[in-house]
Amino acid sequence: MHWTDRLEILIERAQDTELQRRAALLYRALVKALDKPIEAVLMRSRQTGHMVFRIRPFGRVSGVRDARHLALDVPVRHDQTSLWPLERPEGITRYVLTWRPTIVYLPRGTTSLGQVSIRELRELLSRAVVQDREKLMHELTHFIDIVRLGKERWRAADRGYKTDTEDLERYANHPIELNAYYQQIAAAEREDFDIALNGDDPVWDLWQWADFDVKEAVGRFTSKIQRHIWQQMTEKNKRRFRKRAAMFYDEIRQQAREKLHELAADGDEDAQYALADMS
Repeated sequence: MHWTDRLEILIERAQDTELQRRAALLYRALVKALDKPIEAVLMRSRQTGHMVFRIRPFGRVSGVRDARHLALDVPVRHDQTSLWPLERPEGITRYVLTWRPTIVYLPRGTTSLGQVSIRELRELLSRAVVQDREKLMHELTHFIDIVRLGKERWRAADRGYKTDTEDLERYANHPIELNAYYQQIAAAEREDFDIALNGDDPVWDLWQWADFDVKEAVGRFTSKIQRHIWQQMTEKNKRRFRKRAAMFYDEIRQQAREKLHELAADGDEDAQYALADMS
């Protein structure tokens, strides 16, 4: 069995719910960290050779090993704090592991900026990470995968890997990227569901999660993948992607219905009405 087949099996059998929640934990830690002054340095990246505004926003995140080692780099111009205009489109992120785990991030709305202060850069980042939630979930999934697999297995999985600019078809069908593209959407959906599940008045939010057509939901799920990536996926991988999404929504819908039954049994009339409407 080829190593790519072994990795695909490993990913298919993974505890998706746990992986999604770890990605959500890291993302929420990032958003929270950027809401307050945090330590940052202007330095030359050993990974890319570019000047970067580097922050380590995560510290210790409960349930996520080694989160404190993960850095976020925003490329900037040499010797000043105006953002460095990358050749790639803004909002694009990538994960680098040549020295330490790092997410290279060019936030939305930065390519047109001139010189900005450190404070202004922090404020821009705090807004941009909300808009770029799924892209960042994608890169956080790479970090979680390497922690889960270990560096040696990750390096084995990384053999033959091509970036999207080197070979788009190989990139789109590589198991590392297939998993990250799946998890970036599932993790964001899981986070929204958990908010509904644990809210003070969850019935009306849960009703939406408990009563929907799975086939339609899968269609919306796959439509969130960048069109040029989806078009390059093999039919086999598209089927696998849809199957994973269907299993994800089946699980979410069942959990929502179980919670509504629990609330109805406790006498919640709104939950009783919702269940009656669905029957």
